[in-house]
Amino acid sequence: MQTALADAINMPLVAGLGLVTIGPLTLLVTVIESFVFRFHLKTRFRTVIKWVLIANIISTLAGGLLLLFQDLIIYGTGIQESIPAFVRGYRWVGPLLIAAYFTKSVFVEGLWLTRRRALAKIGRSGGGVLRAVLIGNVLSYLVVGPLFYITTRPHFAGLETTFDASWTMNPDLIVYYVDSRDEHVKRMRLGGEGVSTLIPFPARSFLVSEDESTCAFVGKSGSLFVYRAGEREPILVRETDEGCFMTTVSLSPDNRRVAYVEPPPDGEWPHSQNAQQTIKVLDLETHEAIALGSTPANDWGSPLAWSADGRRVCSLQIRQEYAADGGGESEHRTVYVFDAEPPFGLREKTETMPLLNDLVVNYVRAQGNPAYVGGRRTIIPPRRFQTGGFQVEVWPYLGSEIRVDGNDGPIVALQNEYGLLNLSLPAFWSAVALPDGNELLLEWWHQLYVLSIGQRKLGYAADGSEYVLRTPEFRVSFVPAQE
Repeated sequence: MQTALADAINMPLVAGLGLVTIGPLTLLVTVIESFVFRFHLKTRFRTVIKWVLIANIISTLAGGLLLLFQDLIIYGTGIQESIPAFVRGYRWVGPLLIAAYFTKSVFVEGLWLTRRRALAKIGRSGGGVLRAVLIGNVLSYLVVGPLFYITTRPHFAGLETTFDASWTMNPDLIVYYVDSRDEHVKRMRLGGEGVSTLIPFPARSFLVSEDESTCAFVGKSGSLFVYRAGEREPILVRETDEGCFMTTVSLSPDNRRVAYVEPPPDGEWPHSQNAQQTIKVLDLETHEAIALGSTPANDWGSPLAWSADGRRVCSLQIRQEYAADGGGESEHRTVYVFDAEPPFGLREKTETMPLLNDLVVNYVRAQGNPAYVGGRRTIIPPRRFQTGGFQVEVWPYLGSEIRVDGNDGPIVALQNEYGLLNLSLPAFWSAVALPDGNELLLEWWHQLYVLSIGQRKLGYAADGSEYVLRTPEFRVSFVPAQE
C-alpha cells in the first residue's frame, strides 16, 4: 500500500482537519485520565490536569510519528492484497493498531509524568503514577479505541466485497490487461476463466489484432515492438525511451505490416509550431520501413488506423481553436489519408470522418483523455458517461470518488475511505461501462474490479492495469466519444 496524496494538497486545510479531529479527543482523554489521577492517587484535579494535558499532547505528537509507519504495519499483515482482503483483514488489524497506539500512549505519558519535576508537583511516587497512567489509558481507550476503529475502517460505500467476479452478468467478456505481477499482457474472461498470456514480455501498454495473433506493445524501455504468437522474440519497430500512445499505432488487417508515428527530431518539437511528424509503415516480414508522408506534430498523439481493406492509412489531426473575442473554443478534426501501396504518399485531406466499420479492427484503449501516468503514456477513459440510465462520474486523486446517480439521486458513492482523513489509499483510477447488467469495470491498486450497481457488489477480477475490452468502445474511432 503506497501513500497516495494529490499533487496539490492544501496542507493548511489538512492540518486544520487534523486539529479538529485530534484536538477534542486529546482533551477528552486528558479529562478521563485526570479523574483517574484524582481518585486513584487522591490528588487535586487542578494539580494534575496541566501535567496530564502536556503528557497527552506529547503522546499525540508521538502518535503522528507512529502514523507514518502505520502503512508498514498493515503491509506486514498482508491484508492489502485486495479490497476484500483489506475489508476483512482490518477487523483484526484495526485492534492491532489500537494496541500499538495504546502502548505508545502508556510509554510516552509514563516517561513524561515520572520525571522528577512532574513527580514533585504531583506529590506521588513513580510507581503510583505509572499505575494511574495505565488505568487512565485503559479507560480512555475504551472510548477512543472503538471510535478509532469505526472512523478508520474501510467500508467502500457499504458494498459487498468478494474475492472473485464470477457473479458478473458479463462472465464471457474478453479482457486484456497488463498483469501487475510479471507485467506480461494477459487475456481472460471477466468471470475468471481462461487466463492466458498474449505477450510474454514486460509491457507498459499494448494493442491487440482482431484474431489475437499479433500484438503491438510498448516495452519497459519505451521502445515499440510487435509480437506474433509462437515467435521467440518480438520485432523492434521503433527504438526510443519516450514510449508512445498506442492509438498512434495500427496493425494492418492481414497483420503483416504496422503503421506508426515517427515524432519530429529532437529540438524541433514542441519548440516549433511547424514541426512535422512522419507516418511510417514497417513490413513485419522484410523489416523494411516506408515513410508515407507527414502531418503536423501533436504531443498528445495523432490517432492512426488502417482502412479495413488494408490499402490506406488514416491519421486524425485534432486542432483546438479559440475565438478572438473570447467566445470559447472549437475543435476541428481533419483526416489525412495516405496510400499504403505504390506509389505511396498523401492521397487526400478531408473533414469527413471514416465510420468505425471502414477502419481495421484493433483493440486498444482508445476513448478518453491522453495522460502521463507513472512515467508512461496512456489513455484515461472518460470521467463522465451514462450507462443503463445511470450517470457515472469518476474523480481520482485526493477525495477520489466514483459516483453513480439515478433519476432519484445518488445510488453509489464509492470513495477512498480508509483513515481519519482518507489520505492513505490510492484512488480508483478509471471506470468503463460493461455491456450487460449495469456493471462497471474499475482499475484500482493495480487491480481490476467489477462493480455491480444493481447488486451493490464489488468483486476482484485480476491483478492488472491498462485494461482493454473486446468491445466496439475499445476500437480506434475518429468520431468524438460521447461522455
